[in-house]
Amino acid sequence: MMHTIDVSQPHPQTFPKIDSAQLDALINKLKDSVPKEERALLVEHLETAHAYFHGAMPAECAFNLELARRAADVLPDKNLRQECVALIDGMLESLARPGGGGTRSHAHPDQLRNHFELAPGRSATAAELAAYFTEDRNSHRFGTFYPTRHLVAVVESFELASMARGRLTNAGFPSDQVLAATGEEFAKFLEGQRAKCGVTGAVMSHISRIFDGNAHYVEDRYLEWSHVGDSFLIAFCPSEAVAWRISAILADLNPLAEYWFNTRFIHSFA
Repeated sequence: MMHTIDVSQPHPQTFPKIDSAQLDALINKLKDSVPKEERALLVEHLETAHAYFHGAMPAECAFNLELARRAADVLPDKNLRQECVALIDGMLESLARPGGGGTRSHAHPDQLRNHFELAPGRSATAAELAAYFTEDRNSHRFGTFYPTRHLVAVVESFELASMARGRLTNAGFPSDQVLAATGEEFAKFLEGQRAKCGVTGAVMSHISRIFDGNAHYVEDRYLEWSHVGDSFLIAFCPSEAVAWRISAILADLNPLAEYWFNTRFIHSFA
């Protein structure tokens, strides 16, 4: 079940209450009883939600709770999994109540994405990439490809890209938020987006070179890598901490480049 809340800042007296002590206890329980590789992503999302709650940022808190709920689904202990889900659902319900969320809907990012599952070892097509990166996903800026809150890694072969995708999904990242694509399909996607923008896109692209040269440089480099046969791994990545974790998982695959697109800047890991 998806919860919606108002993204406006609430008055301190009306900010909804969630059981902070109970959340602390759950985080500590996970750290004490679950192997690190099985609970790392879940704990990270819970700790981030906790920090946003104390910062009176309900939309960001709810977003990370939704991510935590997904991560909890892969816990092997059924009782602990049910405990996590029940607590997270309760906190989301609290955040969604009148006085803490209002009536204005804040769509979770996953609702803005077309869902499709890639079979292991299959490249996303240009059409599937276009369906994933819709305008609602805020994937362009000044006519330039800018996949906000995503990490894009470039590797030397599609075999490596497919391996990278497998590692991330095995580590608990949702399979519909991790894509692997050949250079051929990725180039078709980028060139198709440029053609779709037409004259207006060309003007905006020129503006991009002036005001956001890094983004345009990265897009040009993507096309260069595509045309020499390199492949791509694309993962939804809501925070820099998650980006660092993905980078660590991919380290021994020796990516040619790893860019994480924040709302304000591009961070290079490679």
